[in-house]
Amino acid sequence: MRDRKFDKRRRQLIEAIEQNPDDKDNHLILAKFYFINECYAETIEVYKKLSQYYPKDIAVLYNLGVVYQADKQLEEAKKAYLRVISLDPTNKGASEALEKITTFK
Repeated sequence: MRDRKFDKRRRQLIEAIEQNPDDKDNHLILAKFYFINECYAETIEVYKKLSQYYPKDIAVLYNLGVVYQADKQLEEAKKAYLRVISLDPTNKGASEALEKITTFK
């Protein structure tokens, strides 16, 4: 069960998004908040939504891979990292993460 501080902060972030739904930064802050609090399903939903609006945003796609990996959804993480690499073949972070997933599966 989450505490009142968690609930209050989540409400604040959601309200900020409702007031300005096109502000990408508010969505990123919410995703980071959820990730830090290990709310992986919620984090994934935020990043998936962002990836629909920003399908070529390397950071969004990479972070989606990170969250999938943290949530042990390795096939989904792999897809996200492969998407990053298809957009940026020199992306070292995605290449290394993909190698770890493939090697230590």
